[in-house]
Amino acid sequence: MFTKRTLLAYIALASTVVVFLSPLNELLAYNRNSSFAVWTALSTASYTHLSLPHLLVNMFALLVIYYLFIEDITVKTQIMLLASLTLAVGIGIHFFSDIERYTGFSGVCHGVLIAGALLTLERKDRWINILVLFGTGVKLAEEYLSDDRSSPLFNTGYVAIEAHQFGALGAIVFSMLYYLIKLLLRTDHPKA
Repeated sequence: MFTKRTLLAYIALASTVVVFLSPLNELLAYNRNSSFAVWTALSTASYTHLSLPHLLVNMFALLVIYYLFIEDITVKTQIMLLASLTLAVGIGIHFFSDIERYTGFSGVCHGVLIAGALLTLERKDRWINILVLFGTGVKLAEEYLSDDRSSPLFNTGYVAIEAHQFGALGAIVFSMLYYLIKLLLRTDHPKA
């Protein structure tokens, strides 16, 4: 199913695969000791991956998220959401964590999942949104409370749960601003 609303999912998928396959993957990953760490954190680190399984899991998650929510979100909002979440994860990782190296799209994926559920709460089948928000909240709480950061799937020995949390926080802030702007731009203000 290829529509203009799903175009952004395909662009995100394609750009991530291209970066992973290129020799620039390592250069574009976030490394705190790099002279351009801030720039990679804010722009490219979320589009790099450690391994093919790491890439495939993130891309599968993105496609499921887009299947659940994106048809109800405009392309303009999708673009602003992806850019905002990339920045939120990057700012969080660089300025508010002690992560030395970061690659992966999972922080942005968590944010897209939460924002997708929040931005489409007005749908008739909002029970899906509520289940997604509850399940994601439980997962984030479990990650936060757990000492286990290993990932047998990626064999990296470390999962950057902070990225998931920064993506979730970015999604909540984005959604609040979205609804605030929507409220302020309403033309049918009730009379006092």
